[in-house]
Amino acid sequence: MIFSLAPMEGITGSVFRRVHAECFGALDRYYTPFLAPPQVGSSFGGKAYKEVDPERNQGLDVVPQLLTNDADKFVWATQVLADMGYAEVNLNLGCPSGTVVAKGRGAGFLRNLGELEGFLQEVCDRSRLPISVKTRVGVLEDAEYEKILELYCRFPLQELIVHPRVQKDRYQGVPRLELYGETLRRAPFPVAYNGDIFGTDDMAALLEAYPETRHVMLGRGILSNPALARMLNGGQAATAAELKHFHDKLFCAYEEEIGGNAVFRMKEWWSYAKYSFADPQVVHRAVRKARKVGEYEEAVERVFQTQGLSAEPRFGGVLGGCFLPGIPATGPVRLPLSARAGILVTPTSSGLEPLHGHHPHARARAEPQAYCRSGGHRPYRRGQHDSLHRALPQGSHGRYGRRRASHPGRPPYLSA
Repeated sequence: MIFSLAPMEGITGSVFRRVHAECFGALDRYYTPFLAPPQVGSSFGGKAYKEVDPERNQGLDVVPQLLTNDADKFVWATQVLADMGYAEVNLNLGCPSGTVVAKGRGAGFLRNLGELEGFLQEVCDRSRLPISVKTRVGVLEDAEYEKILELYCRFPLQELIVHPRVQKDRYQGVPRLELYGETLRRAPFPVAYNGDIFGTDDMAALLEAYPETRHVMLGRGILSNPALARMLNGGQAATAAELKHFHDKLFCAYEEEIGGNAVFRMKEWWSYAKYSFADPQVVHRAVRKARKVGEYEEAVERVFQTQGLSAEPRFGGVLGGCFLPGIPATGPVRLPLSARAGILVTPTSSGLEPLHGHHPHARARAEPQAYCRSGGHRPYRRGQHDSLHRALPQGSHGRYGRRRASHPGRPPYLSA
């Protein structure tokens, strides 16, 4: 089984890759956060060069990812990367960011399959390197994927990495595993899976459904649990000492790289790493107010001294990911925010059924006293901290209760 690190802009850069490999062992493959190709005749510069600098990636199998809809720039970039010693390049057709999609790049390129076909034809004919693709399954609806997959199958791709959500989903909703399965059946090239593998139960369920899976890309799961790949290979969970050592090395490396801004970069990491602890909210509150290095170091020291690790660290902090293993026999449960955005479901003999309809608004109207504490994070918006909703009776005083009472059209997400 191949385990790779997903490209997550601003987080899984060269510093993170190097430190994670030193502390938890190298993954089989790493994909850089997306890079804009340089102008034809130019080289990568600034931050982009740091991502592809061979010295910074020494000892790791790194695949540069390019984000563009300009075939000439893409082909030129493959020449530059080939001269730097890279053996593969990845095309980003999955980024759901609104600004990227508006420019017809990332998942936005899927809106115009005619242009995409011309682009792929040109780059496959002229590229110096084999081309893999990371894709969503559409922009608005699942039905789009039939034509998208048919298009991919006409080209000699090195690999197709499928994140089975559409662009409008962002990171919400349940991945459409059946579309991944359809890709496995039809694709004449290797296929990889990406999406909501947060624990060993998720991996086991994926392999049970699709035992031919050979490559899984890990993103939010490995940021929430740095030892995830090791656990998926049958190893042990991270200890508090390991996690502290990893944190310290990562923070030190960021300080060397960006100075005082390292605190803010680390707080992005904490928005995921808090789920390694038994009480993510306490961890979040301890770290979020730190601005200076001294304040931050004191806050982190308190976290490691006072907070225990989660028995099963996973993104979202809720047992039962998109594959729904380990659901109790009775009683309503809340799926992770990444899976159902707080929708309440209850187990039945035929599966999981939503309570009071499929949307949280319906439940809010039926039981207005039901509130939850959600720790959702939107990784595509850099620097955005979690909104921690508190359990308050409707209309009660305090910032959250007052806001909700005055905005009945925006009910809270729900939790059992």
